Amino acid sequence: MMINNNFNKAKQKVISLLGPENVFCDSISLLLNGFDGSPVKSVAQAVLNINKPEVLWPLINLLIKYKIPYTPRACGTNHDGAAVPLKSGVILNLKPLNKIEKIDTDKGVAIVQSGVINQDLQEVLFEKGYFFAGDPASGAFCTIGANAALNSGGAKTLKYGPTLANVLAADLITSGGALMHLERNFQGPDLLSLLLKSEGTLCVISRLWLKILPLPKQKITLQADFKNLEEAMKSVEEIIASGIVPSALEALDDIALNTPGKEASLLIELEGESSLEKVRKICVKNKVLDFIIAQENEAKALWAKRKAACSALARLNKAVISLDPCVARSDLAFAIKKIKRILVSYKIQAGIVFHAGDGNIHPNIVYDPANFYANAQINKAIKEIYAFISSLGASISAEHGIGIEKRAAMALMYDEKTLNLMRQIKKTLDPFNLANPDKILPLATKSAKEPYASKQKNILALQEQIKQANEVKIKETLLCEAKEILELDKKNWLVKVQAGCQVSELEAFLNKHKMSLPITSDFKGSIGKAFADGDFKTMADYVTELEFILPNGEVYNIGGKNIKNVAGYDIIRFLCGSKGAYALITALTIRVFAVGAKEPLIAKKTGSFSPASIHYALKEVFDPNKKFNKLEDFNVFKLKKQSVEKPRF
Repeated sequence: MMINNNFNKAKQKVISLLGPENVFCDSISLLLNGFDGSPVKSVAQAVLNINKPEVLWPLINLLIKYKIPYTPRACGTNHDGAAVPLKSGVILNLKPLNKIEKIDTDKGVAIVQSGVINQDLQEVLFEKGYFFAGDPASGAFCTIGANAALNSGGAKTLKYGPTLANVLAADLITSGGALMHLERNFQGPDLLSLLLKSEGTLCVISRLWLKILPLPKQKITLQADFKNLEEAMKSVEEIIASGIVPSALEALDDIALNTPGKEASLLIELEGESSLEKVRKICVKNKVLDFIIAQENEAKALWAKRKAACSALARLNKAVISLDPCVARSDLAFAIKKIKRILVSYKIQAGIVFHAGDGNIHPNIVYDPANFYANAQINKAIKEIYAFISSLGASISAEHGIGIEKRAAMALMYDEKTLNLMRQIKKTLDPFNLANPDKILPLATKSAKEPYASKQKNILALQEQIKQANEVKIKETLLCEAKEILELDKKNWLVKVQAGCQVSELEAFLNKHKMSLPITSDFKGSIGKAFADGDFKTMADYVTELEFILPNGEVYNIGGKNIKNVAGYDIIRFLCGSKGAYALITALTIRVFAVGAKEPLIAKKTGSFSPASIHYALKEVFDPNKKFNKLEDFNVFKLKKQSVEKPRF
């Protein structure tokens, strides 16, 4: 921990702004706010209660002026140290921002402050016949703001997407001190997602506009028990391949479930009876031991047991470490077996629960914090697990985030140039490293991953062309030769395609395999244009991997075949709608669906793009020599002002 003495200089001004009743410097308050759900501990110089959104903007600017590090915090349930004040400074206690300001069922929107507990919102919505799709297992004690900062998933991710897919807008204060209102559908790059999902290192969230949905008319919960994991995972693959998209598809191993003789148990939630028999036949085909249709009270008990699985494992020892890697669904059984072998080799006890539908694994390690030898063994095992996950091209974090605990492992997952791009984003938007400092990115560790290089000849030609040019106008015609369909992964329901491929041609290809895109097939243009021009602003929710070229001619590749990835800054979402001002998109891996299984997104543009200083700052990161498209050239039409930005003093 590094002590920062600047707070004493600003203390009286902070007290004048917040009131003495909201500034705590006593040792008990500091100790209670110095840890989260990880083993990491540190102590701040003060805990500042934030009881109304309006004080955040002047407060953060005051902290910037005096160069005081600040750590946003609410309930402190994070697993990886993101809520720990690593560089001392102050804790911004956002828990008092707990008001549900408005619920508009006609528009399908809930407006909430960032400290609202997830379950509190769900209970209010339930009374009105609605729900919020962000549904993490820790919903009873985690906040909506933290869910957004980590892009938390939960049981309903497979059908409804993670938290960011259900956030419509936000009020936030950037790490540079600007007060902004951003909406997901604004034209231009998806700045909202980049800032929100930064674990507090790029912004502090004060208020969120959430998409809410009517409760399904019928929910059916099924429990399917299997003797071995492979049979359970085969059932998962076949359920997805049949075109069924359950609202939840979860699994527990024998330790988490406490059922010897049954290696895996699936919990399946269907919204209606139409696919029940098909699911049953798939499970029977794969040698299901028990197939139970739960009654209402039984269903509640099953889901309560699943949500409590991590904390319940603590009964086996004194504490639990919960990991959250995510692999391609087809690698799930293999990955779980390998992780179990690693844990056994170090004599570590763990129960595994996992979001079977999206490949997200939770090895929950039980341990005694006072046993130093056991802790050393656990650290070795975790390093080995992360190295294995990275070797699969998968993600070390699907929903818990990186924080402190996983930042060194980022060097296994990303090559050095990608890490440097993320570092430059942080340094540019937070030059004094004050906003939740020293989280997410490795401090000194060099990447162990080979630099990414495209193997596609037409992309290599583009790369060389961009290197040699002084100026490149990024237009759809630039990618006219890069239009190949590179891979159709039927097991994982993914298609990898070069950006120049026409949407109509890609859809025709997929239809032959009884598959379809998540966007409307009548779009006139390439798949790269649909993504980069922002015709479908939520298309990024379905893009799991992105290849792009920066103006320096370097080719980058972020993501993979895993559906969920919260490791690092969300560059994929940021580039959606960026119109060639930041990068040239060359290839995308996109989730596909059975024909008719999903209502496709319709091309829609609202508002105009008015570049703010933060857009220009990020332009300096991606395109410092102004080689690509200009930000000023974005607008074709103007409908309304898009953001409110007040400069810091």
